[in-house]
Parts: sequence; C-alpha cells; structure tokens
Amino acid sequence: MITQHEAFRLLERMLGFRPEPTRADDVTRALAERLAARGCKDASAYGRVLDDLRLRAEETRIIADRLTVNETYFLRESAGLRVLVERLIPELLARGSSPVRVLSVGCSTGEEPYGLGLLLHEAGIGRGQVEIRGIDVSPNAIASARRAQYSEWALRNVPAALRARYFERERKGYRLLPELRERVRFELGNVVDEDGAFWDSAEFDVILCRNLLIYLGTEAIEFTISRFARALAPGGTLFLGHAETSLAGPRFSVEEADGAFYFRLRKHPAGPSRRVRPSFDADQAAQALLEPIGRAGSRVQELAARLSVAGERPPSERVEELGDVLELIQQERFDDALQRVEASQLDERSERALLRAVLLTNLGRTTEASQLAQARLARLPSCPFAHYLLGVCHETACEHDEARRLYARSAELDPGFAMPRLRAGMLARRAGRPEEARRALEGALEQFPYQAARTQLLYGGGFAREELASLCRSELRSLRAAAGERA
Repeated sequence: MITQHEAFRLLERMLGFRPEPTRADDVTRALAERLAARGCKDASAYGRVLDDLRLRAEETRIIADRLTVNETYFLRESAGLRVLVERLIPELLARGSSPVRVLSVGCSTGEEPYGLGLLLHEAGIGRGQVEIRGIDVSPNAIASARRAQYSEWALRNVPAALRARYFERERKGYRLLPELRERVRFELGNVVDEDGAFWDSAEFDVILCRNLLIYLGTEAIEFTISRFARALAPGGTLFLGHAETSLAGPRFSVEEADGAFYFRLRKHPAGPSRRVRPSFDADQAAQALLEPIGRAGSRVQELAARLSVAGERPPSERVEELGDVLELIQQERFDDALQRVEASQLDERSERALLRAVLLTNLGRTTEASQLAQARLARLPSCPFAHYLLGVCHETACEHDEARRLYARSAELDPGFAMPRLRAGMLARRAGRPEEARRALEGALEQFPYQAARTQLLYGGGFAREELASLCRSELRSLRAAAGERA
C-alpha cells in the first residue's frame, strides 16, 4: 500500500511535479498501480526500483503518460514568439550564429515548436538557419507531436489565412504540412532526470519553457533553472510563461520587447538560482508592515488596530506569523506562503485577503486573485494595491484598456507606488500612446528609489528595484527612438 504523502514524494522525485491536492486520488491510484506492477509491497521498495536509471526512465514515462496535462494550442502567448522571430533570431543570424538552436522544453503535442516554425517560415527564415528541438517526458505526447494532427480547438489562435496555408483539412481536424513538420525534431526528455549530459552542452541559443515550472516543486525549479543556464550558449535567451517571470533567478537578467519579457543568461552568475535571504528579522517585518508604503503616506493601520482587540493573540505572535509569510515570499516559495496564509488567523477582511491575492497572482491563478481583489475593493474602494492586482489580472487576460484604467487609479491613490506606472507605461507604448507612456514611465522611474521594501517584495514580480528601473529606461529609449524615426 502507499499513502498520499508517499505518492506525492515519488511523483516529485520522478517528474519534479508538486501536484494539486485536488489530484491526490489520481496520483495515489497511479502510483499504487505501479507498485503492484513492479511487485513492490511498499513505497520504499518502489523507491529502490527507481534507483536503477533504466527502470526509473521506464516508470517515469508510464507515470507521465498517466498524469501529465497536455492542454496547449498554437501561438499561445504569441508576443514572445514574435519577438523571437522578428528580433532575436535575426540578430543572432546577423552575428553569424547559424544555425540558431532553439529548444522547446515540455513541448507537449508540438504546438509550441511547430508554431515557431510556422512564424519562421512566414518571415522567410529557412529551415537550415534555425534548428528547433522539442522534448517532453510523455511518450504519448511525443508520438502525437510527430503525427502533427490537431483539432479545431488547438488552432483557435491561428489566423484563418495561416490555417489555410499551412494545414491540410482532414476528417477529424487538421494536419500540419510536411515542410513545417520537417522543421522540428522531437525526442523524449525529462528536466529532472539524473542523466545531465544533455543539459551540459551550452549549445542552445534559445530555450522555451513556458507554463511548466508552475507545476514543479521548489527544489525542482531551482534544479531546472540551473540546467537551463548550463544548456544555453553564452548570452543565450530563456522564455518563461506569464505566470513564471519571478522564477528565472539571478543567473539571468530580464529584458522586454513589444510587451514580452525574456531572460538573458548573464556572463558571470550572480549567485544561487534562488534569491534566498540568509536571515529574516520579525521586528524588521513588523516595521515594514507599519511604515509608509511609497511616498504617498498610506499606512497599514488596520493591522495595528486589530492587534489591540481583546481576545486576539499577542502582537509579537501576529507579527512573527506575518514575518514568516514575508520570508517565504522573499524565497519565492509562493505555494508554501499561500498555505501559511490560509492556515493563519489573520483577518480575512484585510491583509490576509490581500496577501492571498498577491500569492495567487504569482502562481498564475488570476481568476481567484481577481475575485479577492474585487472583494477587497468592495470594502475598501481606495486600496491602491487591490486596484493594481486587479489590473494585473486584466492584463493577463489581454484586457489592456481596463488594465490601464486600474493602473492609473492605483497610481492616483498612491503616487509613490511605482509598479502601476511601469505597467501602464508599457501598455500605453504598445497601444500607440507615446505621450501617455512617457509620463507613466518617467513617473515610475522617479518613484522606484523610494518604493518601500515591503511593497517591492509583494508587488515587484520578483525583480529588484534596479532591474525595473533599467526596464523603465529601456522603454523610454524605445519611445525616443520611435519619435526620432517619425520625425
């Protein structure tokens, strides 16, 4: 027999996955079946089977086919792919880096690498100029990718003209044309297996790993990011999903173009891949919670008021609990921080709800985060942080006009809050509103040096002040360059 805890640990060992509690029965049942198939009486015996690398590879593939989710579609988060095709790959080719080597990690049934190949073909970049490799841990997913047969739903983001040009209509859907199928090579691969030779190559110019890390545990994320750094050529580029931008760590510097964030491998690593502070002082956390947020003078006074209410725990215990949550956020352990907040006795009407919204946003659970932000605004219409988080949720859903409105309101309520100005400026530039973008970005650049440490920690997306200020300057340079071109 096997317990749920044992099943979760085995799954994390094989795939790096930290499964959702809602999948506990599926995970436990699948591992129990593998124990029986291998004749193992308990989890320890099955663990010894996994010590054999050949058997572990077999078991991993079986479990991956059983438990991994392969929901994806063509041209998903297409802004990143277009920046890659229109800017980064041409720059590499101009420097003589031919062929450019691209790796799609967790490629599932092939939509991402094939979508990239489609855009390259449209741009006139030949097959011999760019090599695309897709890897996935699931044999069924790889087999499906090689067949290149897709449903109408998988092509929902492909314009009709491109669909007609590159897909053959079949009885049950569509099949990608041979000339595009030939642009991508697929193979089995697992980011957390123990055979590291593949990842020590430093041969890839670009790695795409979008919407995989959110399923991994903390150690598996650190391990995977470290492998990406070794697999990339000097100055290579990493693309992550929208919900994963805080996970790249200090081995990479952040860059942005046309609304897409990507990460450049630093020449000299800046330390461990996880930005973990060596120690944390609860008194400092208390001070941060009670000090002015930004230069607008808004304060977290609800906390102090509630701490004096009869019957509640002593202030020192309450502050320590909040300090623990902030420490977990500092370590980017968002799942653990969320569990701590949800298990706490912090008042749901105030900082608990806001902390939950922050953590859910970082975990990519924007529907839940949006509901919490809206509930907070129903009680406290002047909360700048709830407006900001709601704006992030709308931006993630590509509802950019509403996002800009919410960012503007957030900055109005707290003029010292730099983040909504930065995001509003980036959206305005993409919308062709250069003056609006310039004002917002200059305002953000002015405020970043003064933004409180707690505000930066909670709302900075995992980036340091100087990184975000650098991003502001880059956006402003692009605006000035565009104005010069028009002149």
